[in-house]
Amino acid sequence: MNRLLRSLGVAVALWAGVCASAQAQSVSGLLTYSYNSYLHQSGANSTVVKSSAGLLRALVINIQVAGCTFNIYDGVSAGGVLLASITVGASPGPTPVAVTYDAATVNGIFIVTTGTCDYTVLYR
Repeated sequence: MNRLLRSLGVAVALWAGVCASAQAQSVSGLLTYSYNSYLHQSGANSTVVKSSAGLLRALVINIQVAGCTFNIYDGVSAGGVLLASITVGASPGPTPVAVTYDAATVNGIFIVTTGTCDYTVLYR
């Protein structure tokens, strides 16, 4: 029985290793996982991604288009604190491109884009 449980534990650990968006926590000796939420958008827009404190994990640019811009704020509007500003250059490279932040936010996550970008925001 112990050998089987150890084997299962190894299988779970290996599976967890390939889940890059999972975070392991031990609760009463059991492993639990919390996963990222995501929001996929395309085109020019202004979007409240999260309306309370959280964690901006990453911005994934799925399709790069020259001149496309991303402004990411800690808040629920463009009046929040600017966390990041990205502009895709005149000669976009291969996609997708993931930009990891792992930045804690106090008031939420708000993103403003211009151009015809296709992107995904990963957050908690």
